[in-house]
Amino acid sequence: MVCIGPQPKHVPIFIVPYPPNPNFTGRGDILTAIHEHLIVNPRPGFTASYALHGLGGVGKTQIAIEYAYRHKSEFDIICWLRANDWNTLINSYVELSRIPQLTSLGIPSPQEGQDHVDIAKQMKDWFEKENNVRWLLIFDNADKIDQGENTRSVVELVPSGQYGFVLATSRDRTSDAQLASAGQSVEAMHPEEAVEFLLKCSRRQELEPAKDLVLKL
Repeated sequence: MVCIGPQPKHVPIFIVPYPPNPNFTGRGDILTAIHEHLIVNPRPGFTASYALHGLGGVGKTQIAIEYAYRHKSEFDIICWLRANDWNTLINSYVELSRIPQLTSLGIPSPQEGQDHVDIAKQMKDWFEKENNVRWLLIFDNADKIDQGENTRSVVELVPSGQYGFVLATSRDRTSDAQLASAGQSVEAMHPEEAVEFLLKCSRRQELEPAKDLVLKL
């Protein structure tokens, strides 16, 4: 039995900078695992979080996009943050802080000349304490989790209070221990899914040549 939880009480705010992929194929087991951990069986009293890790180009971002579109009706807020490194994530938070839809819900508005790090921390704190809206933050490409003593980690800016939901993508295998409370490795597509994907993208129907090409690739 699937429990999707309470439905949004506000006009949904959906800030994902990518359109849905019309050729998205397979990955149903991963999408189910994300939803099971975040929504169906969340850990009470903690921000529900899940990380997808794996090699670059294996499809982590596409899975996150697909999840956001499939379940957008179940959240009040879905926001996408670029988390490549500390500075990129800071700037991504600052961009969100200037969106009128979000400030109308009570997110702190940036002050003239305010330090960007302070703005990002205010945003993170707001999400950690906000229990009146059902929010999901997606941290994409959080590949540089630990860059050494002289560089601050993006982990510091991932909400970890009692409310909300976090989905992250990363090349770092330790992301499901540092960025999130659980996660999984994303591997290459199964051959059957790869053939289906190739046929969709090429708009062809020649099954056997597609199988041969997938095997060679």
